[in-house]
Amino acid sequence: MTNKVYDVLIIGGGPAGLSLAGGLARQLHTALILDSTAYRNERTSHMHNVPGWDHRDPADFRAKVRDDLDERYASIEYCTTRIKEVRQVDGLFEAVDIEDHVYKGQKLGLATGVRDRVEDEVEGFSDCWGKGIFHCLFCDGFETRGADSVGLLITPYLAAHASYIIEMARMAKRFAHRVTIYTNGDHALGVKLSSEIRSSNMVVDNRPVARLGMINSGPRVRLEFADSSPSVTEAFIVSHPTTEQRAGDLVEQLGLELDEEGVIKVIAPFNETSLKGCFAAGDAATVMTTAVEAIHMGFMAGVGCTMHLQEELDIGAAFRSLWHDLTSYDRHSTVDSPYRTGRHVPLNHRQSGILTSVATASESRADVSSPYGDDSYNRLTRDSSYHGGGIPNTPTSPNPAATPYSPGLRSQSARRTSQADGFEMQSPGDVQMQSFQDGSPPPPPVSHSWKKIDAWAEEHYPELWDQLCEGCTDNDLNELEHQLDCSLPLDVRESLMIHDGQERLGMPTGIIFGSMLLDCEEIVQEWDQWRKVNQEFLSEAAIQKPAMPSKALGSQSSQASSSRTPASPAPSHNPSWRQDLIARQDSVPPNAVQRSYAHPAWIPLVRDWGGNNLAVDLAPGPKGSWGQIVLFGRDYDTKYVVARSWAHFLATVADDLNSGKWFVDEETNELKLREFKETRVEPPYFGILRWRMDQKYGRRAAKRKSVVPPNRAGSPAGSGASSPYSSPTNGEANGEQRGRSMQRLGGTSPIASPGRPGYGNSNKSSPLARVAEETPLPDLQTNGLKPTKLVEVETPRPSEDTPKGSRVSLLAHAETAEDEGKENENPEGKMNGTTNGTATAKTNGKKAEVSDEPMKEIEI
Repeated sequence: MTNKVYDVLIIGGGPAGLSLAGGLARQLHTALILDSTAYRNERTSHMHNVPGWDHRDPADFRAKVRDDLDERYASIEYCTTRIKEVRQVDGLFEAVDIEDHVYKGQKLGLATGVRDRVEDEVEGFSDCWGKGIFHCLFCDGFETRGADSVGLLITPYLAAHASYIIEMARMAKRFAHRVTIYTNGDHALGVKLSSEIRSSNMVVDNRPVARLGMINSGPRVRLEFADSSPSVTEAFIVSHPTTEQRAGDLVEQLGLELDEEGVIKVIAPFNETSLKGCFAAGDAATVMTTAVEAIHMGFMAGVGCTMHLQEELDIGAAFRSLWHDLTSYDRHSTVDSPYRTGRHVPLNHRQSGILTSVATASESRADVSSPYGDDSYNRLTRDSSYHGGGIPNTPTSPNPAATPYSPGLRSQSARRTSQADGFEMQSPGDVQMQSFQDGSPPPPPVSHSWKKIDAWAEEHYPELWDQLCEGCTDNDLNELEHQLDCSLPLDVRESLMIHDGQERLGMPTGIIFGSMLLDCEEIVQEWDQWRKVNQEFLSEAAIQKPAMPSKALGSQSSQASSSRTPASPAPSHNPSWRQDLIARQDSVPPNAVQRSYAHPAWIPLVRDWGGNNLAVDLAPGPKGSWGQIVLFGRDYDTKYVVARSWAHFLATVADDLNSGKWFVDEETNELKLREFKETRVEPPYFGILRWRMDQKYGRRAAKRKSVVPPNRAGSPAGSGASSPYSSPTNGEANGEQRGRSMQRLGGTSPIASPGRPGYGNSNKSSPLARVAEETPLPDLQTNGLKPTKLVEVETPRPSEDTPKGSRVSLLAHAETAEDEGKENENPEGKMNGTTNGTATAKTNGKKAEVSDEPMKEIEI
């Protein structure tokens, strides 16, 4: 007995059954053909009226169709056996063969055909059947056309269908000069036929026929009569024996209805029988017993099976989905998830190309699947590689597959791991001792950090607190890991089970100081975007489409043609742009992150609004740690490790929110962090994290050449090119944009970016532009032009002997003066959440310093 349940069981491997299987295969349904190898036309060496297979052996036809199904459609299986019993059990059809093997299917297709009872006819009838005696003159008789005489032998079947006799005689006369109707002793029938015959070339013979015999292997047939009269030889005989269902016992077991002709009653056009879910096709369900009709009925029965299966699938799926929604808290996982239905492939059997990790955490992570694992095991194996399938087994790690749990195993495991970690004794308390890393204590629990963040948001920014999503479930996380083909760190899983990101569109702002916390679906989308960038642009195997010649486009200018049809995303004048891009990649601290522009093992968790992400690194560099949080994206050729783990990062965010340095821009509702004392300095949070890492590791940006942007020689903003923290410019010698063509097209964007303070053409420059400056500001050429007044005030003109300083410094003083003037006009602002009609910012309560210096006049 097999446990596999097929969509359809097909009993019969003739044209009808094979055609039924072909229709199912085209809709990806599974079917099993149970063939007894008994066919009605098995004694015939040629078949006709089948386009493309005329006058060819029907056995070759069946073999060819089976070969096509085997070669092209893997959902169709074939078995040679004879079925002795068919039954319905629990909504399924079960077929039992002569060896008591049981086969199961949701639907049943009967293509068993009929059997001709030639043994009940005149002696010798069975020997001549299919060779000299034919029942269908569309199939046979053409090859003996032009004969002198052919015969038509009356059988009990034809005697009951007298109307067929004259029609058959007329068809036979097409192939011979004379037709003799042998009534086999039925004088009454002979009288009736004689009255209906209108042709002199048709005669009726009432002599009883004693026996039939072939002459020289046919098709000529000799008739011998019971009255010992001379025998007669005919070119061939036309006759029709009595037929019966070949699988009449199966029809009876199923209780199917038959018509007066003894064939199975079916409902056109899809040939469903009186039993729901059972379909019949071919000779078993029609009196038009031809191969073409059998093929047509088989296909239509396959269509009917497909419609029933898909209708039930939709109804069942809808019910299961509704029940799943009502009885579970899953946010993303569905009832048809691969890890639930068994369609996923475990670690040791995957062949996924770039990612060769795990299907789910429970199958590949001992610290997840083990009921007695602990955090020390995570620390011992934190140096595992992403491409090794998560955390590999160590000599001290438990093996849940080989060792069942019993009382005391958890304590033994904890003792072994603690000894391997350098401790000789285990703390008797419930909280296990944890070792320091790099001189720092372990991070607080993820739940503790989220409690601090939630408490702050609920008190100071309730609109943002409402946008935090509820946590996901284990099923959601398992499906996420299946889609990412990796095992996520436990702190990431715990965080997602507390807050599964925040509502999309970033309204009112991102919880990570303006940056969006991603949910499970956005994590997959962002990860897939970077994976495509890595595969399509950065892979050496990427195929570059050659540029179309200008003449082929009918262009008069080759330059215009090349601008419309670029050869590839990479600059055509630099074939080694990939190597140059990889050479520019670096990390802080050094060797902590793999030298790559994008990597499939960087799982994004936070995104800003400019193509940059905070991600958990599952394939760290030689000096990195598994699960570290890295800052990468289109603006970061240098990757920054901003935290050792997601728990450390959440603790940092919680501390920053409770430090009193936060403020909310009233115009954009954006949550920001004021890291520096000057109120006009508003860098993004990603920039603050980068600055902190540079300060921590003493990194200074590489020295660049000072290049004044074209057409702006007299603008003070040109000094931004000399800042190691300013936005990338075209100051490279070759004019490239730091390898960012994969994320952003060259040229001016047709869509204007939204104006936000501190971004784009805002008057507020980045505070990081004044950090670690290594190149002097370029002297601006005035070409002898006299300065003009930018600000005209009614104050005494300062002396011309004022020491000359940097024009950027003068501009900075001017901006400071303007800000101070605004503060003097409106000293009462919105502090710690209080507001008035003229307030422009929500601050943390620290009042900006006001200078008493008089307003200055600036000249350029």
